[in-house]
Amino acid sequence: MSQFDPEQLKRLQPNHFNKNCLIANTRADQRTAHQPRTIHSSSTNTITTAHASNITSIGNTSVLSAIKFEIATPETAKPNQGFLVPNIELGPMCCPKYRPGPPNQESQVLASRLKDILITSELVSLASLVIEPAKYVWVLYMDVVCLSNDGNLFDAIVTSAISALNAARIPRVTFDPERQQVVLASGPPAELVPVTRGPSLSAHTFAIMDDETILYDPSLFEEDMGPATLHLVLDPHRHISHLSFLPSPTGSLPTLMPNHLDACLRIIDSNPRSSDA
Repeated sequence: MSQFDPEQLKRLQPNHFNKNCLIANTRADQRTAHQPRTIHSSSTNTITTAHASNITSIGNTSVLSAIKFEIATPETAKPNQGFLVPNIELGPMCCPKYRPGPPNQESQVLASRLKDILITSELVSLASLVIEPAKYVWVLYMDVVCLSNDGNLFDAIVTSAISALNAARIPRVTFDPERQQVVLASGPPAELVPVTRGPSLSAHTFAIMDDETILYDPSLFEEDMGPATLHLVLDPHRHISHLSFLPSPTGSLPTLMPNHLDACLRIIDSNPRSSDA
């Protein structure tokens, strides 16, 4: 029997602690291997200065998303497209592994993936942000701040960003050629229209520990201990909208095996996640 209590063993001998958890089929937070944490999400004007905002929590992981709109001129090469500009802030207040300063590589990768998910799924159409081709378009700024990170930051960011987008409304405007200005299409008051147009999406993250053991909705400890992490984004018909496989540099799973993907999809279907989003 170990001379340490569980928390001490987790800190001092993480590999031994993780091995014991896998053998017992009970995770550090008492969940089973395929048991996700509940998602709590609120879009009730969390930030009054933003056009839309949301705060989402998954266990002890929490993120805040805020959306603002501005009018700008489009790129010359893309006169029929507006702009989607996500920014993700990961600072030392949310997790000790992050450092102060400019956006780190993880935040830049997450922002790039988020933009790709929203555009390729057609949840946000850049063409729908055009006011007058080659003259004026909307810029949709999306700022996501990590408040606390206890693992599965990806699911929290995707859920919060999509919830904020679903709550966002943009004024219906038109271009007045005589005045060469953007004006309200009707009103005042302005007619507000939704930003999102595509299907709803859900994010699911797994820590793949070995060929037999897969942990759904991993904690930060489990992500750090696992040899690979798999992120999936699914549409309502369970079609894969996004997939990213992140092997650990020292891990034993350099590539995603088909049996891992099939197992993760079965886990999602068999273990519906509780949510108030």
